Amino acid sequence: MSHVQTYGIVGISALLHFLVDGLCVCCLYLMVCPFDASQFVGYFILYNVLAFLTQPLTGYMVDRLRHKHWVLLASVLLLTLATMITIVLGLSSNFSPPFREGLGEGLLLPFREGLGAGLLSVLLGLGNSLFHVWGGQQVAVHTGNDIRSLGVFVSTGAFGLAVGAVFFSWWLLFGFLLAICLLAIVAVRTLPHREGSGYTQGTVVGNRPVSSLLHSEGLGVGLLLLIISVVALRSWLCEDLTSDITRTQTMVLLLGFTAMLGKAAGGFLCKWLGLVWAVLLMVVATAVSYFLPSYLFTFLPLFFVNCTMPVTLWLANLLLPRREGLAFGLLAAALMPCYLLTDFALGAYAVPLVGTIVIELGVLYFLRERRSRVLWASVVINVLTNLPLNLLIRHGWLGDLPSLLIAEAVIVVVESLCYLCLVRRWRQAFIYGLLCNAVSFLVGLLFQFLYMIIY
Repeated sequence: MSHVQTYGIVGISALLHFLVDGLCVCCLYLMVCPFDASQFVGYFILYNVLAFLTQPLTGYMVDRLRHKHWVLLASVLLLTLATMITIVLGLSSNFSPPFREGLGEGLLLPFREGLGAGLLSVLLGLGNSLFHVWGGQQVAVHTGNDIRSLGVFVSTGAFGLAVGAVFFSWWLLFGFLLAICLLAIVAVRTLPHREGSGYTQGTVVGNRPVSSLLHSEGLGVGLLLLIISVVALRSWLCEDLTSDITRTQTMVLLLGFTAMLGKAAGGFLCKWLGLVWAVLLMVVATAVSYFLPSYLFTFLPLFFVNCTMPVTLWLANLLLPRREGLAFGLLAAALMPCYLLTDFALGAYAVPLVGTIVIELGVLYFLRERRSRVLWASVVINVLTNLPLNLLIRHGWLGDLPSLLIAEAVIVVVESLCYLCLVRRWRQAFIYGLLCNAVSFLVGLLFQFLYMIIY
């Protein structure tokens, strides 16, 4: 592949990344305005859960698809539908203030707090998820897992979020959508459609190929879990660095630009200095600048900690040969737990989430399920279903037993469909979904009754 084609792939994907993240946050902010933002926190959480925690599943799907461009087109379609719903939700801004307030309280606000806001969050979350794994997979495969290209691709999203949050408007939303559609057409017509690049075949750890480590030893899985832990730690550190900063418009733009610059620079530092020396510089510089007393030095550790992002993605791609979409999705999902725990005080939900995961793994083990992919999928599925369920309960949207039972029935269907993709048998998938949820639900009720009796 020529250098022009490589630069074209990276440039188009990076620009799309900027536009997609900017469009998503622009839609969410336009949905909130001019109503009270506190009423829509749950929908922001729903969007983030779907956008990040579904990426392991969508990444797995992208890896298996032969024609990857359909993923990009599906993403553009979902984002277009989300824009249309945003227009419906924003109709009140076209009326005079008294009529707008009456219309908002009588018609649009209930729609915003119900079906409209929920549907918008779902469309944006799924569209965002599909794009990210498509872009991550395309850049990794068609550039030979070039660490500089990976850094450039992942970098632009941070600044897109900042621009969308600061300058959100209808003109910006329509401009973003038009640019996304045009670039998607260019991508479909010009990007090469071929399977794999074989770049992982020559990569070795010691005297053994990286790919063989995953199958013959537990070392590969252990290294992958270590990388995921590093990504989660980096997410927490970034939140901690910026938690005390007053989010003025200028500050939001500066933070987004600093994060973008750090992610893009990380890959080039690795090429110039070598991987070991570059990572050592990033870690030492982050640690030193983190403890500097000046307020201005907040940007310095933020820059260096973001430099590590292309490194973790590059390593994950090596450990998961021909599974670049899954690798990208796993690292993206690792960003969310610390983000949710930090921003939304969800520490109280860690115990029921972990409890549910352990119970359902026990049920699968009792059913003599030993396949590692099914057991790992159970962990991911529980994160995707248990966390939103507890959020809905916390915000009072599932306050009575009938609504809770309906929600559990929906989860049974969703989990059964997920298991069907793995076990390929309807009967077995339904049994897994039903028994896992029934046992975890009943055990949860038992603990609640015991708690009421004791206290």
